[in-house]
Amino acid sequence: MYRVNTCWKRLWMAAALGCLAGPAGANTVSYVTGPTHSTSGAAVNAAAEFIFDASAHTVTVELLNLQLNPTGVSQALSGVQFDLTNLSGYAAPTISSTSASTFDVAANGYASADSETPHWVAEPVSGSTVTLCEICATHGHPDQLILGGPDAAMGSKDKYTAARGSIAGNPAHNSFLLGSGATYSEGVLAGLHSTPTWVLSLPQITVSTTLSQVRFYFGTTFGTNEVVDSLAMTPEPTPIVLIGGGVMLIMVARVARGLRKK
Repeated sequence: MYRVNTCWKRLWMAAALGCLAGPAGANTVSYVTGPTHSTSGAAVNAAAEFIFDASAHTVTVELLNLQLNPTGVSQALSGVQFDLTNLSGYAAPTISSTSASTFDVAANGYASADSETPHWVAEPVSGSTVTLCEICATHGHPDQLILGGPDAAMGSKDKYTAARGSIAGNPAHNSFLLGSGATYSEGVLAGLHSTPTWVLSLPQITVSTTLSQVRFYFGTTFGTNEVVDSLAMTPEPTPIVLIGGGVMLIMVARVARGLRKK
């Protein structure tokens, strides 16, 4: 009887751990501004997701600009600065890879094709603070800021109907990175990667490393147009994780009933 109970308990413990555990060493945290105004008064709406992989010592950063049909470049996302906790040393980030698509906005507001290599950088600010940015304290080009999607009322026509001179046909600010998170089936934006993603190599992260605050930067001047967010959100488990966990528990229950009969 002792052997049966011990096996049953071990099986249920293993199932519970399997349901609760995600990928080994992985931890995902999201920050969102929601529709708001930056310190300069510009209407903005942005989101950032951080995926920590302690085994690979990487942080994957995904950025979105959810402000559709912007009027000016002050609404374009130029970087994020984030405060890390529980590091094993001073933060020393490098960019391992980038996935992003560039495009231009012509003087008439229509998106036009472009293909440039993103030149964002990752900089340590202090022992535990990192900036991923195009406009930074020590680095800056006024182009390749992250722009939201075009006027949704225009359908597939790819037109930024509200864009003014700081966006439309501005040679200093074009090209932009597409950051709407949407999928476009036709038009100039079709097939473009709309969720700019960077994989940062950060050897100092540990299994308990997370974030305490994120600052979203907008516009072409570093630090003068920002939104500070201290409210982190942990994404809900995906359906496949929940389904897989349920199947595992059912299988364990059946094994346990078989053990009781012996």
